[in-house]
Amino acid sequence: LEVGPARIFRQFRAPQGRREQVMPLANYFKTRDGRWIQIHTAIGQLAPALGRPELAEDPRWADFKAAREHGGELVDTMDQIFGTMTYAEITPKLEAAGIRWEPVQTMAELVEDPQAHAAGCFVEVPAGEDNDQVQLQAASPQTFYDELTPVNPALGPPPRIGEHTRE
Repeated sequence: LEVGPARIFRQFRAPQGRREQVMPLANYFKTRDGRWIQIHTAIGQLAPALGRPELAEDPRWADFKAAREHGGELVDTMDQIFGTMTYAEITPKLEAAGIRWEPVQTMAELVEDPQAHAAGCFVEVPAGEDNDQVQLQAASPQTFYDELTPVNPALGPPPRIGEHTRE
């Protein structure tokens, strides 16, 4: 069994767009104010949350098989609905319904995200040899061990232009 980004059970799959997803509601949708939200849910949970309970009864996506066959239409319908609401309007509805969702963040938003900091995604490193300032740097996703003790390389500022030219 080989598993990779596009290889499962020795079958190759072409990259898929938003309309071709196996699970159409495990997808990204754009709000009226241009924010993207990732959701992972079922139509029976999402439709009432969006004030459109009748969509859960639509035979085109009433079950998993139907939703897969008509996924493009479902994505188009959700695009229209998400496009009528701002991020601030839609996110409380998703929360109240218990729908799994996350904002698609810009880099500026990510470095301010308390959850990213709590997860150890960033470390403070010296900004340079000549000053006392620090800058944020992405933490390494890998941890190396000396027996059972974590040992990670020292992080620091990036090299200056030409610093390693001779090497």
